Amino acid sequence: MLLLCIVLLINFLPAVAQSISRPNILVILLDDARYDSFSPNGGPDFFNTPSINSIAAEGANFKNYFVTTAVCAPSRSSIYTGLYTHHHGCRENGDSPDANVTYVSSILQDSGYYTGFIGKWLLNYKVPDTPVGFDYWAVTDSFKHIDPVVTFNDGSQVQYYGHDSEIYTDLGIDFWNNKAPSGQPWLLFMAHRVPHDPFNPRFQDTSLYDSEVIPFPSNFDHYQKNFPSHLYPGKEYTQSADSLTQEIESYFETCYSAEASTDSLLSWLANHHLLDSTLIIFTSDNGYFFGEHRLHMKLLAYEESMHVPLFIRYPPWFAPGTIVENEIAANIDIASTLLEAAGIPDNFQMDGTSLHTLANGTTHRQYLFFEHIPHTGVSWEAVRSLRYKYIYHFCNNQTEEFFDLLYDPGENTNLIFDPAYEVLIDKYRFLRDSLRIATSDSINPSLGGCSLNSFFYEDADQDGFGNYEVRIEQQTNPQGYVADKTDCNDGDASVYPGASDSCNSIDDNCDQVIDENAIVATISPAGSVTVCDGTAVMLTANGGGGISYQWIRNNKNIEGETNQTYSAKKAAGYSVSQSNVFGCVATSAKTTLAVLAVPPAAIIPLTGTDLCITDTVMLEANGGTGYTYQWKKGASILTGTNQVMKITKAGTYKVVVTNAQGCSKTSGGFKVTKTCKKGEVFSGNPALHVFPNPFTASTTITFLIPSNSSVQLVLFNVLGKKMETLLDENITEGEHRFILHSNQFPSGIYFLQLSVCSNDSEMKVETMMKKVLIQ
Repeated sequence: MLLLCIVLLINFLPAVAQSISRPNILVILLDDARYDSFSPNGGPDFFNTPSINSIAAEGANFKNYFVTTAVCAPSRSSIYTGLYTHHHGCRENGDSPDANVTYVSSILQDSGYYTGFIGKWLLNYKVPDTPVGFDYWAVTDSFKHIDPVVTFNDGSQVQYYGHDSEIYTDLGIDFWNNKAPSGQPWLLFMAHRVPHDPFNPRFQDTSLYDSEVIPFPSNFDHYQKNFPSHLYPGKEYTQSADSLTQEIESYFETCYSAEASTDSLLSWLANHHLLDSTLIIFTSDNGYFFGEHRLHMKLLAYEESMHVPLFIRYPPWFAPGTIVENEIAANIDIASTLLEAAGIPDNFQMDGTSLHTLANGTTHRQYLFFEHIPHTGVSWEAVRSLRYKYIYHFCNNQTEEFFDLLYDPGENTNLIFDPAYEVLIDKYRFLRDSLRIATSDSINPSLGGCSLNSFFYEDADQDGFGNYEVRIEQQTNPQGYVADKTDCNDGDASVYPGASDSCNSIDDNCDQVIDENAIVATISPAGSVTVCDGTAVMLTANGGGGISYQWIRNNKNIEGETNQTYSAKKAAGYSVSQSNVFGCVATSAKTTLAVLAVPPAAIIPLTGTDLCITDTVMLEANGGTGYTYQWKKGASILTGTNQVMKITKAGTYKVVVTNAQGCSKTSGGFKVTKTCKKGEVFSGNPALHVFPNPFTASTTITFLIPSNSSVQLVLFNVLGKKMETLLDENITEGEHRFILHSNQFPSGIYFLQLSVCSNDSEMKVETMMKKVLIQ
């Protein structure tokens, strides 16, 4: 009982009258404009409506504004009267409100306002569709936007040519210029037909957004579980996604004419210094589905249908940039708002309250009751708070919906059977009953033949996943059907979402990708690779989990080479075959290895190799066209880079020979020795003479002995090989001669070594060498 009292108080707090002078009033009413179309409410960037946006920017934006019935005539009747549908009696298009209903326009007219209405009245389908409570009106009844016939309050009809939004705008400015008496406050309803279908934009706006990315619903799919059975096919959107995209683009192009109209109207008010003294309201009669849940048009209790824009500019009430987001506002509040602005007490038993009092906190609405109660078809009633929504459908089977809008703003999941929400759902059931009483709702619609259904899909292969093309709609799951509709091959139980996708040219896991685990085998380095003989190239295959490898040389498997890498040395074409656990196999392109020959590397001594025999050793590397050289002693690099190297120190020498292709080889080590000890070589004038040199058949060798000594005279060839010991005896001090008959030796370069060992107590040994030539 306490909750019922609270609900009654919330819905019947009186509006507060204004003490300020009465403003002019302009109501811009669109037809089927969605809440989220406009930038202040998160609309797309390309839909640029600065004049419409300025109403919100310079006034108030009511973020939670809803219509109480989401269809043209009942919603407009609520705007005109401030009453719920069950009070004013216009329950569906084609109806008119009850004869005893009071219109806010009549109240304002009786209190001294000059009232005008231009555009779509639509409270029935009769012609003319006559507005009530207006001194002047010009209305159209055609559903088309182009070349309308306008019916005026004097009964005349005029055929106009052009777009209805421009014609209405011209008539509105004419109302201000020529109809509204000077000095008398006026009320003007600018009731556009845009963007109502058919979507016919102005000529200059055709294809305006062809290059834009058109917003598309993320839930463009049927409800699958626990949805009212009357949704499909009765309210089903049956066209393709491409058709819907084009429809949405045309909607925005048609809606843009409202921006052009609003710009002209606001400019006129500004130019006549009336902008700040005019209450300006911008709104729509209901929303519109863009294929959400595969639904079309409006009529339903979902957000796309019920939630509409509301921007109000009136400086005495609202500071620029006012956002009202903690209160629920509704179309039944428009009439009370106009009365408060005009300073008229609300003594007319309206169901709404002034939007001004909602915004300033004088009144509050915690819950909103809304309804759809046509004479035929399924009726519903709903209760909404800022977070939750409960919908009751008048069906012969219990049919309810409950949504947590905080976590599910798209209303994708019906929580009516969720035990976590059971207590809350019972509360909202009671709230619905309470609000029916509070709003004097005595209409009890007949029950439709409907229920809370789900879609089930044939599972012919019994893999737990159904075929989306074969479905039935009913309350319980029949034999052979499942709730999941994601099978892409209901004739093969191995094909289903989540299956392993083998390489078999079939989409095994239904993700619209065939053989997604296929391998692309590659080798790095790729293409052609050239190396010098003896150099290995490390070939690396691309990696991946669970991949096996087999290396191939000249189209034949290389036995045992099954790692990701392979060290290649031979000239050949190399490839790798890869396979994975999904049965996918791929072979890479070939990497061709070319092997260049390396040059020979050898050292030839040009002299003896014992530095005691010759003061220098000359070493020569093998020659070749384009060869370059680098000499080394041990690990040290020498400055010599010529083919011949002069050696003055004992050690092991090598040469690196590089050919014109850049390939190199290092010779083996060549040892240069020094067998004599320090101080053993003669110093001063030579003591060994040979004449003639080159040798003749008989050559005289002369040497000087400073003291009695042991003397040895030995002949070596150019390689340091001893050829013959010519003398080995004790000789007295003085000059000695030795005759050598050279015909016993082959022609060439030789070395004579004279070794003298003194016979004194020091036993000093001295040695000297002489190069000779035998011809």
